[in-house]
Amino acid sequence: VASFNGFAINGIGPDPRAGQVACKQGRTTGNSCGVTWGRGQNPGTILAQVCGGPGDSGAPVTVDNRLVGMIHGAYS
Repeated sequence: VASFNGFAINGIGPDPRAGQVACKQGRTTGNSCGVTWGRGQNPGTILAQVCGGPGDSGAPVTVDNRLVGMIHGAYS
């Protein structure tokens, strides 16, 4: 179990399903959560509506406090 500013990671989780809430703890924008839309266009990617900005790349993404990925890129 790892925790930073109230953001906990309690193990590794499965790929999230559409509709689940994903959260991230970014260096620049801090903690935010949003709905998961489903699998991305590229293998191994997931689309989720979590707010991020420059400097947040690599931030952990969790569902139910279980690590499911990291922030990489954004749509604008």
